[in-house]
Amino acid sequence: GTSGLLLVYRDSYTPLADCIVHTLCHALPNNWYQKVVVLAATDVLTGYRQSLVKLKNSSQAIQTTTKGPSDIKFFPYLSGEQTPYNEANLRPKFSGTSKSTTAFDMARANQEGVSFVRRDCLETLRNTDIAPKQLIAISCGSASVYWLHPLAT
Repeated sequence: GTSGLLLVYRDSYTPLADCIVHTLCHALPNNWYQKVVVLAATDVLTGYRQSLVKLKNSSQAIQTTTKGPSDIKFFPYLSGEQTPYNEANLRPKFSGTSKSTTAFDMARANQEGVSFVRRDCLETLRNTDIAPKQLIAISCGSASVYWLHPLAT
Protein backbone atom coordinates (compact mmCIF):
# COMPACT_ATOMS: atom_id res chain seq x y z
CA GLY A 1 0.00 0.00 0.00
CA THR A 2 0.92 3.63 0.10
CA SER A 3 0.05 4.47 3.69
CA GLY A 4 2.58 5.45 6.34
CA LEU A 5 2.36 3.46 9.53
CA LEU A 6 3.98 3.65 12.95
CA LEU A 7 3.58 0.38 14.82
CA VAL A 8 4.47 -0.23 18.47
CA TYR A 9 4.55 -3.58 20.29
CA ARG A 10 2.75 -3.82 23.65
CA ASP A 11 2.83 -6.65 26.19
CA SER A 12 -0.56 -5.67 27.59
CA TYR A 13 -3.94 -4.54 26.32
CA THR A 14 -3.87 -0.75 26.68
CA PRO A 15 -6.57 0.84 24.52
CA LEU A 16 -6.37 4.58 23.93
CA ALA A 17 -9.94 5.46 23.09
CA ASP A 18 -9.49 9.21 23.62
CA CYS A 19 -6.96 9.56 20.78
CA ILE A 20 -6.51 8.17 17.31
CA VAL A 21 -4.23 5.26 18.23
CA HIS A 22 -5.51 1.85 17.14
CA THR A 23 -5.00 -1.13 19.50
CA LEU A 24 -5.00 -4.55 17.87
CA CYS A 25 -4.27 -8.09 18.98
CA HIS A 26 -1.01 -9.65 17.86
CA ALA A 27 -0.80 -13.14 16.31
CA LEU A 28 0.95 -14.30 19.49
CA PRO A 29 -1.40 -14.79 22.48
CA ASN A 30 -1.46 -12.02 25.13
CA ASN A 31 0.51 -9.63 22.92
CA TRP A 32 -0.75 -6.42 21.35
CA TYR A 33 0.33 -3.67 19.05
CA GLN A 34 -0.75 -0.11 18.59
CA LYS A 35 -0.57 1.86 15.40
CA VAL A 36 -1.07 5.30 13.95
CA VAL A 37 -1.68 5.68 10.23
CA VAL A 38 -1.10 8.25 7.50
CA LEU A 39 -3.55 7.20 4.80
CA ALA A 40 -1.66 8.47 1.73
CA ALA A 41 2.05 8.70 2.50
CA THR A 42 4.02 7.87 -0.66
CA ASP A 43 0.96 8.00 -2.91
CA VAL A 44 0.85 11.80 -2.78
CA LEU A 45 4.16 12.21 -4.60
CA THR A 46 3.17 9.62 -7.19
CA GLY A 47 -0.15 11.35 -7.81
CA TYR A 48 1.50 14.76 -7.98
CA ARG A 49 4.14 13.50 -10.41
CA GLN A 50 1.55 11.86 -12.68
CA SER A 51 -1.11 14.57 -12.71
CA LEU A 52 0.59 17.94 -12.33
CA VAL A 53 4.09 17.56 -13.70
CA LYS A 54 6.00 14.99 -15.67
CA LEU A 55 9.00 14.34 -13.42
CA LYS A 56 10.84 11.25 -14.61
CA ASN A 57 12.49 10.62 -11.27
CA SER A 58 11.03 12.58 -8.38
CA SER A 59 13.67 11.26 -5.97
CA GLN A 60 16.41 12.80 -8.10
CA ALA A 61 14.43 16.03 -8.25
CA ILE A 62 14.21 16.12 -4.48
CA GLN A 63 17.89 15.30 -4.06
CA THR A 64 18.96 18.24 -6.19
CA THR A 65 16.89 20.73 -4.20
CA THR A 66 17.45 19.61 -0.60
CA LYS A 67 19.02 22.56 1.26
CA GLY A 68 16.99 22.71 4.46
CA PRO A 69 13.23 23.05 4.93
CA SER A 70 11.28 24.40 2.00
CA ASP A 71 9.32 27.66 2.19
CA ILE A 72 6.49 25.86 0.41
CA LYS A 73 4.24 23.75 2.63
CA PHE A 74 2.18 20.79 1.50
CA PHE A 75 -0.61 19.14 3.45
CA PRO A 76 -0.86 15.60 2.00
CA TYR A 77 -4.41 14.58 2.86
CA LEU A 78 -5.63 12.93 -0.35
CA SER A 79 -8.58 11.11 1.15
CA GLY A 80 -8.99 12.50 4.64
CA GLU A 81 -6.82 11.38 7.52
CA GLN A 82 -6.89 9.05 10.51
CA THR A 83 -4.06 10.17 12.75
CA PRO A 84 -3.98 12.55 14.50
CA TYR A 85 -7.07 14.31 13.15
CA ASN A 86 -9.59 11.57 12.32
CA GLU A 87 -11.12 13.84 9.70
CA ALA A 88 -12.49 12.31 6.49
CA ASN A 89 -12.85 15.66 4.72
CA LEU A 90 -9.22 16.84 4.83
CA ARG A 91 -7.79 17.41 1.35
CA PRO A 92 -4.34 18.24 -0.05
CA LYS A 93 -3.12 21.82 -0.20
CA PHE A 94 0.03 23.70 -1.16
CA SER A 95 0.86 26.91 0.68
CA GLY A 96 3.61 29.45 -0.01
CA THR A 97 3.87 28.96 -3.77
CA SER A 98 4.73 31.85 -6.06
CA LYS A 99 5.35 32.41 -9.75
CA SER A 100 8.98 31.36 -9.23
CA THR A 101 7.99 27.99 -7.71
CA THR A 102 9.32 25.08 -9.76
CA ALA A 103 8.15 21.50 -10.14
CA PHE A 104 11.19 20.48 -8.09
CA ASP A 105 10.15 22.85 -5.27
CA MET A 106 6.69 21.32 -5.21
CA ALA A 107 8.05 17.75 -5.26
CA ARG A 108 10.24 18.61 -2.28
CA ALA A 109 7.36 20.25 -0.40
CA ASN A 110 5.32 17.14 -1.13
CA GLN A 111 7.95 14.92 0.50
CA GLU A 112 8.40 17.25 3.47
CA GLY A 113 4.63 17.34 4.01
CA VAL A 114 4.49 13.56 4.21
CA SER A 115 7.42 13.56 6.64
CA PHE A 116 5.71 16.18 8.81
CA VAL A 117 2.49 14.16 8.97
CA ARG A 118 4.48 11.10 10.02
CA ARG A 119 6.04 13.23 12.75
CA ASP A 120 2.50 14.18 13.81
CA CYS A 121 1.79 10.47 14.18
CA LEU A 122 4.91 9.96 16.28
CA GLU A 123 3.93 12.86 18.53
CA THR A 124 0.46 11.34 18.92
CA LEU A 125 2.12 8.20 20.27
CA ARG A 126 4.43 10.22 22.50
CA ASN A 127 1.45 12.08 23.99
CA THR A 128 0.24 8.76 25.35
CA ASP A 129 2.31 6.45 27.52
CA ILE A 130 4.10 5.13 24.41
CA ALA A 131 7.57 6.53 23.84
CA PRO A 132 9.45 4.58 21.15
CA LYS A 133 13.19 4.95 21.62
CA GLN A 134 14.01 3.73 18.14
CA LEU A 135 12.17 3.68 14.82
CA ILE A 136 12.84 1.21 12.01
CA ALA A 137 11.79 2.05 8.46
CA ILE A 138 10.54 -0.81 6.31
CA SER A 139 8.82 -1.19 2.94
CA CYS A 140 8.43 1.36 0.13
CA GLY A 141 10.10 4.59 1.25
CA SER A 142 12.76 2.83 3.33
CA ALA A 143 14.72 1.96 0.20
CA SER A 144 15.20 5.64 -0.62
CA VAL A 145 17.66 7.88 1.21
CA TYR A 146 15.59 10.80 -0.10
CA TRP A 147 12.57 9.61 1.91
CA LEU A 148 14.55 8.55 4.97
CA HIS A 149 16.57 11.75 5.39
CA PRO A 150 13.64 14.09 6.18
CA LEU A 151 12.13 11.46 8.47
CA ALA A 152 15.38 11.26 10.43
CA THR A 153 15.91 15.02 10.77
